[in-house]
Amino acid sequence: MSVSEKILNSEGIKRVIRNPYLAIASTKHFHVIGEDGKGEYSVVLYEWETTSKFRVEEDLVLYRMTVKEEPMGISYIMEENRKGGNYYKITFMNSGNSLTVMVIGKKGGGVFGKTPYIEPEHILDHIKQFLS
Repeated sequence: MSVSEKILNSEGIKRVIRNPYLAIASTKHFHVIGEDGKGEYSVVLYEWETTSKFRVEEDLVLYRMTVKEEPMGISYIMEENRKGGNYYKITFMNSGNSLTVMVIGKKGGGVFGKTPYIEPEHILDHIKQFLS
């Protein structure tokens, strides 16, 4: 599933979307926990928006994130660290005074595909709120 929306752009927003730690934190569900220095990062997905019932061993799902420079912006591609897992791509595209934010999500399958899946619309709502 894919969703997108245009928002007003500014220099501050341009700096945020170029910083993987801030851009991914804007989703409220993904958080960068490490990097390998070659444009790849370790990211965790946390399903809930509050940490009141947080359990490390049960609530965190590990993803590998790749940063890809696009002709008019930047993309963050997150793939779950298991075969056939969930996949997300968040793209920020500059266009004059506006910024198009696109979120693509693909739910993983299989018998053991019980890891949480956050709908792209929900992630986009958080990003818009963070950048406004």
